[in-house]
Amino acid sequence: MGLNIAKRIVRRHEGDIGFESTGHGVTVFWFTYPLDRQAQTEIPRSGRPPAGGARKS
Repeated sequence: MGLNIAKRIVRRHEGDIGFESTGHGVTVFWFTYPLDRQAQTEIPRSGRPPAGGARKS
């Protein structure tokens, strides 16, 4: 069920998702989707945005 939800989210963002099985009990899941570089904001190392919102360059 979780993979199905992830698939819908990734496809909604015009990306792709899949998996590869090695046959040795290891499965690798991957996903890709386009990023809009203009929409990037800087996040401090604490993982939280600044108190006043995202910083503008």
